[in-house]
Amino acid sequence: MDQMTLQEKAVREVMEEWLAFLTKRARQDVELIVDSEKKRFILMSDGWMKFRRLYGPMIDVGIKNGKIWIYEDNTEEGIPDELVAKGIPPQQIVLGWQPEYKRDLTGFAVG
Repeated sequence: MDQMTLQEKAVREVMEEWLAFLTKRARQDVELIVDSEKKRFILMSDGWMKFRRLYGPMIDVGIKNGKIWIYEDNTEEGIPDELVAKGIPPQQIVLGWQPEYKRDLTGFAVG
């Protein structure tokens, strides 16, 4: 299996695990949106907590230039370690929500 296929499989598994967990637990709708052509995976929430609307990406991940870019991660645990546990080297994971000057301090790829 090539690197892109392994990355896509790992991202899809992590996203589907979070979808299953949040579907059972969340008070709002959660939906996994996948663009296979562009290699983009977004876990969206949509709902209400009393008078406050909860809408937006909970997790947003893309694969580009041989790396997994995590643009948004609103989980307490963090999905980078879950991807590493699935065999993805930290050098292939970019924490896209971090400013570029901080990424070299994370132990993951800079970009």
